[in-house]
Amino acid sequence: AAISNPNPVQVSFKNGSTAILLHFDTLNNPSSSKHGLDMQIWSFDDGRTWNQESVLSFGNSTTNTGALIGPSVGIQNSEGTIYFSMVFGNSHWLYWSHD
Repeated sequence: AAISNPNPVQVSFKNGSTAILLHFDTLNNPSSSKHGLDMQIWSFDDGRTWNQESVLSFGNSTTNTGALIGPSVGIQNSEGTIYFSMVFGNSHWLYWSHD
């Protein structure tokens, strides 16, 4: 799969470990009318290896038509919420949170 509109963020966990979370689209040069899936994948060794990618879910929406990830970088706040940029309908930001 192509990795388009990459959107990485360094994630810090409460136990002191870190990881890289990468959100991306699977279609090269996507548009809101023609795009692949919005995906995420994790690396726990500074990007040397990556685990199985997974499709992002957008709440109650059954499709992600018109949703485009990044391109940008994400950021994590002091409470652990990870913010990354995307356009989805009228919303321009979506967040993903971890424990």
